[in-house]
Amino acid sequence: MIKLNVFIFFTIIALLYSCTIDKNKSSLVNQSSFTFTVENLSDEMYPDNPDIGFRSKNYQNNYFS
Repeated sequence: MIKLNVFIFFTIIALLYSCTIDKNKSSLVNQSSFTFTVENLSDEMYPDNPDIGFRSKNYQNNYFS
């Protein structure tokens, strides 16, 4: 019974601690941004692509332009 009470106590403390908002940390996250470009690589550019063997027969068709 004592072990259960200790477990519940530490669980509640951990939940309360994790739910507190640190305004300094949250403002740093909101101020930083990451920008990157996404490039679709062809089979020649990425020959080790693990998805090559699992493609449908219409993989090369461009349905959205």
